[in-house]
Amino acid sequence: MQKVKRTIHGDPVTYRYVPYIVQFETDVAKHTDQRIIEIVYNEKDLKNKLKQNNQIFLLQLFATIACALMISYIITRLVARPMYLASHDLLTGLSNRAVFENSLMSSVEKNKKKGRKTGLLHIDLDNFKKINDTLGHEAGDYFLKEVGRRIRSVVNDPNDITARLGGDEFVIILNHVMDENAASKVALQIIQELKRPIEIKGADVVKEYNITASIGIALAPDHAQDSDELYNCADQALYHAKRTGKNTFSVYNKA
Repeated sequence: MQKVKRTIHGDPVTYRYVPYIVQFETDVAKHTDQRIIEIVYNEKDLKNKLKQNNQIFLLQLFATIACALMISYIITRLVARPMYLASHDLLTGLSNRAVFENSLMSSVEKNKKKGRKTGLLHIDLDNFKKINDTLGHEAGDYFLKEVGRRIRSVVNDPNDITARLGGDEFVIILNHVMDENAASKVALQIIQELKRPIEIKGADVVKEYNITASIGIALAPDHAQDSDELYNCADQALYHAKRTGKNTFSVYNKA
């Protein structure tokens, strides 16, 4: 390949000559089989054209990346929403019953192997039905959201699980509880937290309707050896708390 520089109308021009051979279906090479391609270009124009092409390429690359990120974000949102709804209570944002049951089973089994305890608090609101009957379900939903927020604020360990089973029933799984006293302290905190005013339509419904919390406490392996048995023990302790006056907690006792 040969390169020759010339000037045309005052502009520098480069000539490039590229030889090649035309291959026909014959074993004999002829002089006429040889060809030369002449390429003529202005280097300034070529550089400008290359620069322009680079800019177009970068813009197309940026647009492609932006579209890919947007599509990825949309897909993530579309997938994340059903996954969130499958594991969370839609009203309060706490874990739902399915997550609670799986978490309780896993916690009891893991802690049993490690020689640790699993605590379960079963919480039920006293007189909550009065809010729905008097102020309507919208007010009741608002109240439950606030209760869920306050229960979650008491549970500081990220390994613990707070869940709403439905209606005005809540549960807490304490994964690293030491003994009954530690679980009782959490229960007492929740009872005190739920005594604070909750205002709906200008009235403190906690005081006006005497809304309190009763809590049943059970520990594994102290009171139960598996998750189903532990839940039943906490449930019995809850109803004992309700029978003894409400607005209190009760630790499971076989007696």
